[in-house]
Amino acid sequence: MAQIFKQSAQAVRKSAFIIPITMVFIFMLVIAGGLFIEDYSTSYLGYAAIPTHKANIWVIYLVALVPQIAQIGFGYIFIDDTRKVWASLIVVAAHFVDASTDIFYKGSGLQVGWWFVAILETELIYTLFSEIMFLAAFGMLIELMPDFIKQTGNAIAAIISTGVAAFTIIVLKLNSEETDNRHGQYTNVGSKRREEIMKQHSNFGDNVKRGRGRPKKTMIDNRPLHHSSDIPAFSEEEFESIG
Repeated sequence: MAQIFKQSAQAVRKSAFIIPITMVFIFMLVIAGGLFIEDYSTSYLGYAAIPTHKANIWVIYLVALVPQIAQIGFGYIFIDDTRKVWASLIVVAAHFVDASTDIFYKGSGLQVGWWFVAILETELIYTLFSEIMFLAAFGMLIELMPDFIKQTGNAIAAIISTGVAAFTIIVLKLNSEETDNRHGQYTNVGSKRREEIMKQHSNFGDNVKRGRGRPKKTMIDNRPLHHSSDIPAFSEEEFESIG
């Protein structure tokens, strides 16, 4: 892999923004692919417009593709090792053919001034943002993709883990509140029952004090009593059993 891509990718790996930076290179590759198609189409139409005879018409499609592929392939070889000057010469020759067919198609039938516009359009837009951007984006993605996949997986796992933890806390909170509500209802019923029993005992003692005599037989909770002192004492366990 070209050292320039290795060095650039190494700097990106140390950044906390490896995911968005890699996404930028993905978009660059998509855009370069779209421009690549347009550049190929103009090369095809420009070469097809040359009034020379071809034995096989389908060869036009291959000839139109050769300059672009050559620029990318040999351009990568030169970037990987700048001592290979022959690769750079092939890139220059391929670019000349590619630009010539593009300009010939775009400027055909127009005034001379529009030919200069076609030259600028070909060189600045389709050369810079097609072959060169495609080469740069593809080289960076090869270096960054393993780390991008790893970091993306970790981010997704963290999001899922956080969501599961939050859902668990909510469920436990709701269950706790439901349990407290049920316990409160049981406690209220038990308290009311204790109050009723204590009221019955209090009324019995008041009747004795008012001189109504000692009742021969009194029933409280189905238990016979012959004197106020015979009022049963409820233990703590009995009160709890009432609740």
